[in-house]
Amino acid sequence: LELITFPWFRAVRGNHEQMMIDGLSERGNVNHWLLNGGGWFFNLDYDKEILAKALAHKADELPLIIELVSKGKKYVICHADYPC
Repeated sequence: LELITFPWFRAVRGNHEQMMIDGLSERGNVNHWLLNGGGWFFNLDYDKEILAKALAHKADELPLIIELVSKGKKYVICHADYPC
């Protein structure tokens, strides 16, 4: 997650990032996150938990899709299938 703080790094939001964002929100489903690998968060010490929460807020700002043009061709980058 910490890579998203570097200006040279580009990322898209995937389903696990979204589960983390939802799981940490007041309205979210923490059980869904836990069933899909979110247990690591609850084993963090206090300082790392604070950092992970800050990174979750940053992950919430990630786009679902990135479009790049290179040599006249357009490339669409997404985590999986993008929403219609």
